[in-house]
Amino acid sequence: MGKTAGPTVRKRPDYQTEPKHLQELIWQRGFIQPWELLKIAAWKSANGNLAWLSLNTPETIEGITGTVLDFVRDYRDANASALRDNEDGWARFVTATENALGSTSGMRQLHGVRLPMASAVMAILNPLAWPVIDRWSAKTVFAPVPRDLDRFRYYRIYMQRLVEIHDDRDEWRSIHELDQYLYNLARQGEPNPFPTVSPPRA
Repeated sequence: MGKTAGPTVRKRPDYQTEPKHLQELIWQRGFIQPWELLKIAAWKSANGNLAWLSLNTPETIEGITGTVLDFVRDYRDANASALRDNEDGWARFVTATENALGSTSGMRQLHGVRLPMASAVMAILNPLAWPVIDRWSAKTVFAPVPRDLDRFRYYRIYMQRLVEIHDDRDEWRSIHELDQYLYNLARQGEPNPFPTVSPPRA
């Protein structure tokens, strides 16, 4: 199938260049250094909670992110589409992801890290497995869009929906490339070519 004509990608400032080069460094070391977390946060959002991030000590950042990597180490090279083909394998992946993103077990223990930013960290770790969720890309998946995306139940449905879209088309190399396409689509007010789903209830 030919590539879908998509929105024009807007030029971002240099500090919002995706820091893909951090992926291998982080995996080899086993945790994220504070400066790396800052670079990921700046890429995710120029208006992010950078002041709140400064409340985390280096030891806290390195300790929590080390635990996060332990939760998802088995998925370092995983592909979300392949995992979705196996019900048990998908369930284990979702559980590991929930632990990694958790507010008491994972990334969201850190000051200034809500689920959209935490999902950006996951996408840096493996763009084939984890998409970034934010208020823009969520508009192409949910109707209505949840007021507060800082709930794992939304991310779980979002991941599943993006895998379905990804499996139906062949123009995106990764699930993260798809979320970036959806982000640009919504930012520019382009028509959404994909059916939306209702967000899960509390």
